[in-house]
Amino acid sequence: MGFSLMNENESDYDDLAEYLACSGNKIGGYAEFIQSDHRSRDENGDLGFQLLQMEDEYIEFDDYTYVHLFIPYKDLCNLNFDSTYIHWDCD
Repeated sequence: MGFSLMNENESDYDDLAEYLACSGNKIGGYAEFIQSDHRSRDENGDLGFQLLQMEDEYIEFDDYTYVHLFIPYKDLCNLNFDSTYIHWDCD
């Protein structure tokens, strides 16, 4: 007995793959890094939360670039954006 997650519908599969992908422009979600994840965990093990990721698909930043906006999770929960920072990741 098995079940089909996608009901063999290629369009559904493509939509799910796009939704789960780390790349592209997005608000929130998992970050895509070109080099490696630069973040280090704080004393509570928090890597921080990605607020925004912009890829240079339609904007020319540099060669191949991601711009990330991160915030520590505890600060996001308290709506304190003082420690928000930008990470410029390029190839």
